[in-house]
Amino acid sequence: CRPDGKNWTNERVVVFTEYADTLAWIVGVLGQQGYAGRLEVIQGSTPADEREDIRARFAANPAEEKVRVLVATDAAGEGIDLQAYCHRLVNFDVPFNPSRLEQRIGRIDRYGQTETPEVYYFAPETRGSLYAGDAEFLRRIGEKITTEAQDLGAVNPLIDDEISGHFTGKKPVRDTGKAQARDNQEINKVMAGSLELNRQLTELGRTYAERKEDMHLTPAASRRVVDAALDLTDQPRLVPTGHPDTDAEVFDVPNLDRRWQPALAGLDTRLKPGEMRPITFDDRALGQMPDLVYVHLGHAVMQKAARTLRGSLFGSDSKVRRVTAVVVPGLEVSCAAAMSRLVLVGRGGLRLHEEVFVTGIRFRGHAMAADKVHALLDNALDAHRLELASKSARRRLEAAWQADGGRLRHRLEEAMTRRAAARQEAVQESLDKRLAVDTERARAIFGAFRLNLNDSLRRLRGEEEQQQAMLWADEQQRQRLFDIRQMEDRLASLDGEERREIAGIKERYADIKPYVSAVALVFAIAPGDAAQWEASR
Repeated sequence: CRPDGKNWTNERVVVFTEYADTLAWIVGVLGQQGYAGRLEVIQGSTPADEREDIRARFAANPAEEKVRVLVATDAAGEGIDLQAYCHRLVNFDVPFNPSRLEQRIGRIDRYGQTETPEVYYFAPETRGSLYAGDAEFLRRIGEKITTEAQDLGAVNPLIDDEISGHFTGKKPVRDTGKAQARDNQEINKVMAGSLELNRQLTELGRTYAERKEDMHLTPAASRRVVDAALDLTDQPRLVPTGHPDTDAEVFDVPNLDRRWQPALAGLDTRLKPGEMRPITFDDRALGQMPDLVYVHLGHAVMQKAARTLRGSLFGSDSKVRRVTAVVVPGLEVSCAAAMSRLVLVGRGGLRLHEEVFVTGIRFRGHAMAADKVHALLDNALDAHRLELASKSARRRLEAAWQADGGRLRHRLEEAMTRRAAARQEAVQESLDKRLAVDTERARAIFGAFRLNLNDSLRRLRGEEEQQQAMLWADEQQRQRLFDIRQMEDRLASLDGEERREIAGIKERYADIKPYVSAVALVFAIAPGDAAQWEASR
């Protein structure tokens, strides 16, 4: 932070200690060394708002905030991100609980860190002092936890035994026999579950970009949703602004009226209330700018925009037109494409699946193949800029739509019905898997309940036998007998309840009915047709 003892650099360091008294001593020493005004402190007594202010100052650009050192107890060891402009951490002492040490390191060694984290521990200068061996041992434990957390992502609980054994002089007791076998069985279950979860996460990560593309969840589309909602509410649009730290598009939020204020909560700069932080719709920018806000699907701004659009789709006074015509560069044949909503409902009215799908047909010719429909909409709807067809072209399309008794419309409706049936068949396999998962989960819940009841019954019956051997009764014994009868009755009824619950689950997935409704109609016009229509008007 101050290599020559005079001039401050932009480097930052966080210092952790386990004890408040030690923290006060460290702060006093640093204050005497000229760190006053460059130092922040977080401990258990620090109020939540003040703690957040300190975190914001420590995470702000060092060119704007002069704080360089954060001294903290383990109150700051969890839930506070410090990686934006800090990659050095000093453990003034090493806690006996390895999990706390791991949490400390996690403050700087996390997503968004651009440097290699450096974690420091004190080591004794000599081995002759009374506590030198203990200090050396704790230093090695710290190094082990750091390495293990990097390799495995979590601290091995056996380290606790190692620490206890060192300071108590006792070797860890290992369970044997049935208890050990039971523990091993539970561990195997947990490991198997973790492996399956890791497999699913890996698969989701591998297909993340592909799934986003299939669902048209592009940064440009997200921005258009927000800008369209701002237009509908007579508000200024987002203001594009470049930033040297990222290639993603970054926007400033304009002044919006009170209807949008709840959605803007949290966009304020912590250290400058009322000053909005810039936003982006591109997740590639995560970690590149500490004050940049990523507006994802669940963000309040996007939720507000989506609600505004949904509320504007229907009604006589709606500002949204659900029919449009655009000229698509490179398109050879003009097409009509319907965006439709498919809802699959099981018996009892349970909504099992919902999606929006597209269907397209040529103006002249047969139904388009599904892959061509998607390619069409990728070009027509995901383009950054869409060219609205001319007024004369729109009149020609209107005439074609109404000509021949609505033949074009009937063709599109028939294609839409076939497409809905194909989509229902495509998701049936996933619905079958969901049915199997729901059924298995119900069986597992009843199995666990049955196991707990049997264990409780064995314990109570054992206590009852001991009381009977004493040849006298008391209120506790009468209560125990009552509890035993209640548990026996409950256990006897479980099988029937399980059968009814599973039958109910299967019932919900039976007799699935599709409900299809058209949401929007898009006429995608080939440039050649657009030019010809314009010339012949």
